Amino acid sequence: MTETTDATPEPTTLHHCVVCGTDKPGCTAVAVVERSSGPGRLLYACPGCVAYKRLLSLDEQTNTIGDGRLQFRDR
Repeated sequence: MTETTDATPEPTTLHHCVVCGTDKPGCTAVAVVERSSGPGRLLYACPGCVAYKRLLSLDEQTNTIGDGRLQFRDR
């Protein structure tokens, strides 16, 4: 049995940011791409791009269309 301690680093998940195109940790899901056959996928944006572009995360969106469109905050 393996034991985790405070010294054990947590695994870091990298996601590809759809705005700046880099792979970064701590990305937020901002859109969904649905497909007629097979699973769809989530699109992610890094924290800097979410703040700069004023993107809404998926949990803040009221209408998720499923075609990959990004939704922005009102000014």
